[in-house]
Amino acid sequence: MYSDMYSDLGLFIDGVFLSGEGRGGEPVLNPATGQSLATLPHATVADLDRAECYDTILYIDVLEHIETDAAEMAAAAELLRPGGHLAVLSPAFPWLFTEFDAAIGHHRRYTRGTLTALSPRSLVRRRCWYLDSVGLLASLANRFLLRASMPTKAQIRLWDRSFVPLSMWVDRLIGHSVGRSILAVWEKV
Repeated sequence: MYSDMYSDLGLFIDGVFLSGEGRGGEPVLNPATGQSLATLPHATVADLDRAECYDTILYIDVLEHIETDAAEMAAAAELLRPGGHLAVLSPAFPWLFTEFDAAIGHHRRYTRGTLTALSPRSLVRRRCWYLDSVGLLASLANRFLLRASMPTKAQIRLWDRSFVPLSMWVDRLIGHSVGRSILAVWEKV
């Protein structure tokens, strides 16, 4: 079932679907079994049309996979129109880095300081906050108590049904001061 759903993964850039063939990639894993379902092709701003300017560029759980993250951010900033936005969602806190992070191709996890330090000169950071405070506690429990390399189906269900809704409430209550993920948004000036 899953292999059919993911068999033709490619890239959707600027309204055009591009084949992922011939690119390196990351495996798409079934979190409950660890089974590889497909390979998600790598893409960077180098895959975008340099003659175009973009309103928004999103990195959703991507930047931590790119070894040269500062260069990637600088290249993305060049492709934004004035007033355009760059948004990055990534795993937070280097002390949460585990073998699982390494296994799925993460080079790092970020803090407000390390992510802000990547800010290209042409961008102004508008927001930077942590998300999933309850998930942070679950990640700590896994790292120091369970030491599981992959979450079970039951753990994923608990996370989705209980932890995420609870985190949405707790995150607001504590002012997004801590969390399993970090979200930053910049604007081109």
